[in-house]
Amino acid sequence: MARQDIRLRSDPDPHVEATVVASGGAADAPVPVGIPASITAELLTGVEQAIVVQDPASRVRLLSGRARELFPSLAVGAPPTGVPLTESAAGDGHFEAEHGGRVLRGSCRPLPGGWRGWYVTEAPAPARAAAVGFLLEAARQIATPVDLDGTGRAVAKAAVPVLGDCALVLLPAPRHRLEWWCCGGERLLLTSGRARAPSAGLAPVLSAVLG
Repeated sequence: MARQDIRLRSDPDPHVEATVVASGGAADAPVPVGIPASITAELLTGVEQAIVVQDPASRVRLLSGRARELFPSLAVGAPPTGVPLTESAAGDGHFEAEHGGRVLRGSCRPLPGGWRGWYVTEAPAPARAAAVGFLLEAARQIATPVDLDGTGRAVAKAAVPVLGDCALVLLPAPRHRLEWWCCGGERLLLTSGRARAPSAGLAPVLSAVLG
């Protein structure tokens, strides 16, 4: 049986069906797959990565839904402009760049026939990354103690100095009392104690003081 080479022909017109060409027989004959290029792009909508495919002339031939969100200036059939998807940006195949107020990380993968595919993700903002790191560390510290006192101490210590210069943890105790833990100051000293729970009439006063 003759060897068959399969290649996919992409068309910039989203209404033109993709075509698979089988060669190696007596005569080459295009066989329509029946999947419009627009459907191909829709199949990638659920993918978190932004995917951009370029032909050998560097024209964009395919955009995923996420790619359209990150790069609204890109258009199918035109070279990319104003975006970090260039040969110099690809470097060794990986890149990191800032675009539209976002930090983007991605890779460029060579495809058969001189085509290339870009796979891009949005990196977490520094503030968000710091917050995630704090939550993970705080969760680790809070999960370690097995009693109320240890938990109160862990919560007070975890909050300083990430969330503020001083942290006060109040937890209800038996007989209408409150247990408290406080961490702060230049040396981050931790103190604790128990006090009588304030009456309901004192709530507005405390709110004004703490506000």
